[in-house]
Amino acid sequence: MNAHGVAAAITVNDRPNNLEDVAKKLRVYPPSVKLVFKALEQNGTMTLTDIKQETYLPYRTVRYAIKRLKEGGLVTRIFYIQDARQSLYRLAE
Repeated sequence: MNAHGVAAAITVNDRPNNLEDVAKKLRVYPPSVKLVFKALEQNGTMTLTDIKQETYLPYRTVRYAIKRLKEGGLVTRIFYIQDARQSLYRLAE
């Protein structure tokens, strides 16, 4: 785990099995969603605010991108113990 502390994972049903599945799923998404995916890929676990600062995207766009990635089974939401008002996000395993 990184500097965000201890977290409990919330599972996602539709997990990609390999890189080809991930590439196929990402092809249909707009560039903003792909940028959020890359930020998570490079930085690991992040809050929405962290993603916003890293990508320079508006907060609403980041929320939309996370929603789409969660629906596609590419991102997992994690409970953030240090601040229950926020959630952490990471790529699905």
